[in-house]
Amino acid sequence: MAVATLKVKLAVGFLGNGQMAGYELEVALFAISIYLALKNKSFWALENIIYRSKNA
Repeated sequence: MAVATLKVKLAVGFLGNGQMAGYELEVALFAISIYLALKNKSFWALENIIYRSKNA
């Protein structure tokens, strides 16, 4: 994803040029993915939600 963003959208700019979108969405998704990778994973885990509802 990073290579595609650098190769295709870097020339367009952060917000785009009117014809093509910029790379602001890719930066936001990258920041969110880094946050979720470093945060406690068990809170967001789907199996944690499923098993919690069955045990309750």
